[in-house]
Amino acid sequence: MVPDYVSASRSLLSAPSRVVLSTDTHSNGAYPNYTADHIAWINANRVKRNIAAYLHCGDLTNGDLTAEWTPIQAPWASLAVPGIPCPGNHDYVGSDYTTRTTDISTYIPTAGMSALIATYQANIASNTAHVVTINGRQWLILGLEFWPRDAVVTWADGLLTTHASKSAIIVTHECVTHTGVLSTPAFYSVSGTGINLGADINTKLVLPHSNVAFVVGGHDIPYGSKRVTTVRNDGTRCHQLFRNYQGYVAGVGGAPFLTEITIDENNNLCHLSAWSPAMETELSSGSEIFQLF
Repeated sequence: MVPDYVSASRSLLSAPSRVVLSTDTHSNGAYPNYTADHIAWINANRVKRNIAAYLHCGDLTNGDLTAEWTPIQAPWASLAVPGIPCPGNHDYVGSDYTTRTTDISTYIPTAGMSALIATYQANIASNTAHVVTINGRQWLILGLEFWPRDAVVTWADGLLTTHASKSAIIVTHECVTHTGVLSTPAFYSVSGTGINLGADINTKLVLPHSNVAFVVGGHDIPYGSKRVTTVRNDGTRCHQLFRNYQGYVAGVGGAPFLTEITIDENNNLCHLSAWSPAMETELSSGSEIFQLF
């Protein structure tokens, strides 16, 4: 079973809320359906573990094919908590993000998003805004497309300003590299024109908005976990996370491990842990505790 946060500190906690994060599960029919496994585990443990939301950082599929989306559709619809998706590069037609064409909205329709408050484009699930109750107060959660376009970042900036009193989480496919730095166009050998990588998101959304507590993503390989913590001029913190376990199982492209983020506001702590429902295994290297705010 999943270790119950940190046993030595358990007496200090008063049922802190958790959010669960998946990245790069890569449904393609040949790999195990890790997205379905993660959702089933969330539904079974929602009350016991006080799970407030499910975040998916994209690459739900391997190439935006109907046969890859179909096994995800029913599990996602069954979610017992608000679900916030975003498309990864593999979720676009031909795995080409520059097309901005994806079937994500067909299989994860905005109409079924229980905490949705806004979309960048009507009825399109690529860029969405949600308000979720975490530890008894409202948090803003933004799901943003892979390497979001300038106009999308402007839209997100407006929402963060409007909801400045709420702590916020930005969910996107990529923000921190496997080497533990905020990503740049040079790292991926792309032009960067009109798109925003991790360093751009930090400059445009994290630094100006003291309410942004987390930016989460995956994408880069090899698998692992890294954290970049930005401390703003007012002393507030934003934790930008790379969590990607695709390829952990040899010959299987999807990521078997979910990340459980325990948000312990009473003690100003955050605990990250990595758990695979399919393997019933915790990954010790995916565990970390740090100051929350």
